Amino acid sequence: MKLRHRVREWLSRISGVQPWGVSWTTTPTERAVVSALVVEFENHRVLWDSGCGQDRKKMIESIEILRRKLTEAIQQLGEESATRDAVQQLRDCCIDFQIMA
Repeated sequence: MKLRHRVREWLSRISGVQPWGVSWTTTPTERAVVSALVVEFENHRVLWDSGCGQDRKKMIESIEILRRKLTEAIQQLGEESATRDAVQQLRDCCIDFQIMA
């Protein structure tokens, strides 16, 4: 990441300047974003071995929820994130599933 881009990113986080210091908005860490995704994925029956026995409509709804969560994660991850491509691929799989369903 270029220094200029990094400085611009840091400056965009500043939310206030007072005589005693600077306050700024933090962004979620890559680890926190991925951890939240793992927790979300654990909760979806469509991903279990027995998921194929579930009601088709509920499976499609479950994939739609996962797709939204993956989109949110992509928006939170920086463009230089090492995991962004993997999350994008997972979202693409959800899109493929919805097309075939």
